[in-house]
Amino acid sequence: MSWSEAHEYILLHIFQYLPPHQLRKAACVCHWWNSVIQDNNLWKLKIQQRFQKKVRYLSPGINSWRSEWERLSKFSFQQQIFEQLSHGSGVTGSTFSSDGQLLATCGNDVRVCIWKIGESNNVDLLWEENFSRLNWSHCSSVQFNQDGSSLLLSGVLKTNIARKRLGEILVISTKEDDIGTIRSRINTRPHDTLGCWFNNNYVISSEHDWLAHGISVNKLWINKVNFTEDCSPSLACMRQLYRMYNCGGASLRSLSVCSVPKQNKYVYRKYLESRDPDQVLAAQLYLAQNHALHVIPVPPTDETPSLPEGVDNRTIRYLWDGRYVCDYDENPTDEEEVEQVVIKYMDEYYEDREQDHRNGMDDSRTWLWEDESLLDGEDEEDEDEYELRTQWEYFSEDQEDTKEEVVVDKHINEQVLNDEDKLLIFTTGRQTFLPHQIGIKLMTRVRFKQHLDVNKDIKQFIREGEERREEERRRLQNQREIEVPPYHNYGEVMHMFDIVDVVFDFQGYILGYGISGDSRYMYVNMHPWPRGYPIQQIFDPPPAGDQPEVVVIDLAKMKVVGRSEPRQRIFCPADSFQQSPVQVTHQHVLTSAGNSGLLLDRHYGEEVCRLGNPHFLNHVVTGGEDGVIKVWS
Repeated sequence: MSWSEAHEYILLHIFQYLPPHQLRKAACVCHWWNSVIQDNNLWKLKIQQRFQKKVRYLSPGINSWRSEWERLSKFSFQQQIFEQLSHGSGVTGSTFSSDGQLLATCGNDVRVCIWKIGESNNVDLLWEENFSRLNWSHCSSVQFNQDGSSLLLSGVLKTNIARKRLGEILVISTKEDDIGTIRSRINTRPHDTLGCWFNNNYVISSEHDWLAHGISVNKLWINKVNFTEDCSPSLACMRQLYRMYNCGGASLRSLSVCSVPKQNKYVYRKYLESRDPDQVLAAQLYLAQNHALHVIPVPPTDETPSLPEGVDNRTIRYLWDGRYVCDYDENPTDEEEVEQVVIKYMDEYYEDREQDHRNGMDDSRTWLWEDESLLDGEDEEDEDEYELRTQWEYFSEDQEDTKEEVVVDKHINEQVLNDEDKLLIFTTGRQTFLPHQIGIKLMTRVRFKQHLDVNKDIKQFIREGEERREEERRRLQNQREIEVPPYHNYGEVMHMFDIVDVVFDFQGYILGYGISGDSRYMYVNMHPWPRGYPIQQIFDPPPAGDQPEVVVIDLAKMKVVGRSEPRQRIFCPADSFQQSPVQVTHQHVLTSAGNSGLLLDRHYGEEVCRLGNPHFLNHVVTGGEDGVIKVWS
């Protein structure tokens, strides 16, 4: 019997020991070998050998294990298309426009660069500016709006005479005819609270005020940013959106807005808006105790060790190398171990992704941001209830491309900015001032007043306002005792603040998070605390493990559906960790682990490769403390 007539099972048993490149050669021997090598079970076995675990589910849209292997094997970073020293003091942020044609980078040298990526992967510098002329100390992040016509810059101002550090948001135009033109300047407090886009023409910013020891309020403002010089003085430019209660010396950070998932199954304010008074009372008592309608704890993994008594954050900071090794007696080395990051998903994660793909509700269709269709799905009853009409809003006759379709409520002369519900996502804290919680608030029909009730005499209007404030100040001065609200008791003052719908409470520091294109899955990069560590003071945070942990949250069900479980043997001080952005595409997740970038396959949760501090979208941009920008195809 010749090899061309060998039985299928014999050939499969032999082929399973061959590497893929030799299987391709073997497939050219004869038609029989080629048909045997096409067997699905063989390539499923190859995938299991690569990841060293059993696999059960194909990626959404893949119909064979052979195609799945080709998807996994074709991804590489062997082609570097651009490299240039652009930021002398290190790169702090980078982002692509939604169409992938523009790249924006910023650095500690207060320089912002906008690059053009051509069809042949040529990268050309379109515009650059040093914002030290605006008294900036460094630039923190950059973010394009949905259509790529504007760029949001978040930076930190230099310390003022009161030794306070304030933040500032700049919105600049990225159109070719007026690229670099500043459209808006917005102050933010605290300086590390980054702003975000609400839609193409509106930005959310923050203002922070202390109320008591460890208690503060974040006032979130929504700002209109597409003004021109010929605007009417009475045109509204900002309004207060929410008042958020903070405790533990924390504040809101890393703001972002996304659409409610189309597959949403979670009922917001189910019991608070119930007709049963007992359920409403129970919801209010829960809210007064937990500062949110639903708190979902994310406990530490079984692999997370505890620290001996007497070893705390301050002790580790003053050690010789600034790190504490838990198992030094068993393994006397303090070298960092490069451990593979593997996300373990629940079975329902694979089933939901496959079902979303069949229903056309996942992010495989396109990576572009979805435009907001404010009148889609409006029926006649809704139009009669709100008496909404459509108008084209713009501020200059010669800027037809800046107009945007909005909906106006004629009763109160206010715009309805979002017809579909959105989610406001932010990081905060309660046990300590460093972020260890993710808060989610449902945003329904955000309204914005079109025009202010301002007299034609602007100076007279300002004088009247100053007189009213002075009269109120004198009235308070004549009172010997001024009643101060009990801000430490949230149950007594919760009517003064807006409600947070869901809070994910992590036992560790959150360095960053990213949301998938269909707004369903959120990937969180966090470093866990030691197991059972007692937090005595809000400004004395616990140390954290040096290995990053990735947690996957299903925003349609509001539950954790996957997480990695790295082995933590080295703990570092709390202030030794830096923010790590997370980028999510249809097939990959990119974040950082220590001094290198980490690229993960979304479906299997396996590590694909490591790079250097990258930010990811259509290409991969790497940039670190050396200030060198590298773009990979």
